[in-house]
Amino acid sequence: MPGTQAPPTGIERLLLVGTGSSNASFLPLWVNWFQVSYPKTELRIVLTRSAQRFVTREGLSVLTNRVVFEDAWSEEPQARKLHVELANWPDAVAVYPAGMHFIARLALGLADTPAVMALQCTEAPIALAAALPPGGWESAAMRGHRAALAERPNVTVVPPVTGLSMTTGKRDGNQPVPLPRLIGSLEELRVRMGKAGDGGTGTHAGGVGAARATTQTHASATRAATETHASTAGATTQTHASATRATAETHASTAGATTQTHASATRAATETHASAAGASAETHAGTARATTQTHAGTARATTQTHASATRAAAETYAGTARAADAAAASEISGPTDPSNPTHPTGPATPLKSSGRA
Repeated sequence: MPGTQAPPTGIERLLLVGTGSSNASFLPLWVNWFQVSYPKTELRIVLTRSAQRFVTREGLSVLTNRVVFEDAWSEEPQARKLHVELANWPDAVAVYPAGMHFIARLALGLADTPAVMALQCTEAPIALAAALPPGGWESAAMRGHRAALAERPNVTVVPPVTGLSMTTGKRDGNQPVPLPRLIGSLEELRVRMGKAGDGGTGTHAGGVGAARATTQTHASATRAATETHASTAGATTQTHASATRATAETHASTAGATTQTHASATRAATETHASAAGASAETHAGTARATTQTHAGTARATTQTHASATRAAAETYAGTARAADAAAASEISGPTDPSNPTHPTGPATPLKSSGRA
């Protein structure tokens, strides 16, 4: 591998897909060679699950200082879909090595993994380095797949080279071409697509560039919309919080004022009631005292009048009795001694007969 000539290429972003073939075990050597040969080309790698039986994602991540993706649907929610990024990001796609199963899935139009779906949708040139078991390249199935892929203007399948089979030990294996040859074939396809585009609908490179520009514009617009939404949400939250605080403060003030007013009204009512009760009690007491005094005065006046009347009657009766006694005595004894009125001087007047025996 040292001294292997690197063909010139205008590829700026290369997507490398490794599939399930024992030749995937040589990927670390080829990835190191690619980075040394094309230091200005950005490289991203995707490994199928079967490819990881021969090489690890961690090992390639160390070489590229980038995350190596697994060709499988994530079980966790993803904000950015892997198959969309893999379709829009690259200038070109190299499948190395390309096993028989991967080639068949691509030819049949399947989209069961992110990488296969991305290759079905991308407009970037795709070159596959076929790596097949003995007899695989000329099989009826592979001939059908090769014919189907040949109909696609952006796909080329590079035939394998005869090599030693790791299973039979014979030179009947179908080994993938070295990666530099695949890069050369990929560059030729890219140029052909560009020339075909110049004669009609525009260059493919221009189309890919426009697609990337559209994607970047969409991403920028999405970020701007997200930031605007976040700002609006923040402003709305702050406004809502301020309004809530103001409402709470107003409610507290109103509640305080209502409480104070209620307390003042209660105190005023209590004081008025107390004053009225006191005035009523004093009026009642005054009335009671006046009534008592009037009653006492009336009783005393009545008593005094009765006593006076009694004395007058007694005196009148006594005078009448004395006068009657004096008259009776005068009739019985006759004239009296003027010097002693109590002793009569004349003869006693005889008693008149009543005419009854």
